Amino acid sequence: MLQDNAKPLLKGWVLNGQGGARAINFQQLATLELQADEKLWLHWNKEHPSTLAWLKASQSISRFERQLLLEKTTRPRFLALTEHTLLLFSRVIQPKARADSSELFSVRVRCTEQVVLSFAQPGAVFGDGLKQLFKEKLGPKTTAELLLLLMMREATEQIDHAVEALAEFVDQQELRVDQEEKYEPDHQELLQIRRNSANLRRYLAPMKDLFAALAKAQPAWFDKGTRPYWNEISNMLIRCLEELELCKERVGFILDSERRKREQRTGRVMYLLAVVTAFFLPLSFVTGLLGINVGGIPGSDAGHGFLIACLIIAGLAAIQFMILRVLRWL
Repeated sequence: MLQDNAKPLLKGWVLNGQGGARAINFQQLATLELQADEKLWLHWNKEHPSTLAWLKASQSISRFERQLLLEKTTRPRFLALTEHTLLLFSRVIQPKARADSSELFSVRVRCTEQVVLSFAQPGAVFGDGLKQLFKEKLGPKTTAELLLLLMMREATEQIDHAVEALAEFVDQQELRVDQEEKYEPDHQELLQIRRNSANLRRYLAPMKDLFAALAKAQPAWFDKGTRPYWNEISNMLIRCLEELELCKERVGFILDSERRKREQRTGRVMYLLAVVTAFFLPLSFVTGLLGINVGGIPGSDAGHGFLIACLIIAGLAAIQFMILRVLRWL
């Protein structure tokens, strides 16, 4: 049995227009005839050779569309080829993505009033949540509803969850830095968070424009009630962009705070060494001077010579202590 990643058709559903659907496979496509109230969704492995062969055999898909749908790199955008055909190029993130992950997969969608074709690489999770909805007869009834559900629930909501996870991770790091004096955050991890934020912003900005444009340029066969939802997707992405920008700034604050703490610790150590040096250097000079053997040690013949030397050193230490206090070094 072929693994899912080796199949050209990753998912196939025929919507009955009542919220339910039946699954179909690649072999059944040759004999498939849609009824008037039925809609079709096919999710393809864009890297499989049979996908290109099927597209070439389809008379309703032009060569220009094939090139766009299967090109190696895409930028999120929206194209209205005709009054009846839309092309969407978006990005999806994997469910339960780690906070330090920003891997986005490209998804290309061709949508008409009766057929939705989507293309992605095999590793991209896309549309898995619809199976349960179809089973409960709560799935989309039209291609417009299907497209909305795919983009909102399966794409942008996953991105929203990933951004929330990233923001929560930054929250924890910021809290620990504030509350734990000796805590040192992982600089490499924080820098990776900044890079991931920049990578997400790179794709979310055009995606925001994509959905805003789609809300304005809806074709006649789109459900009228879906426009507020497309606007809501755009607003959701705006919020994600703002959160990512805030995360970038907060990571910068964490790194700056850690650098200031490190500089303060270094400054305290250097200050202590300077005070110790300033205090003991004159005393070392005096004791070294008294230890010179040329002509003998001064006062060595006197009975109280050692005591006098100790008193001189103690007096000098007291004078140094007073000077340091006046200079506010202590």
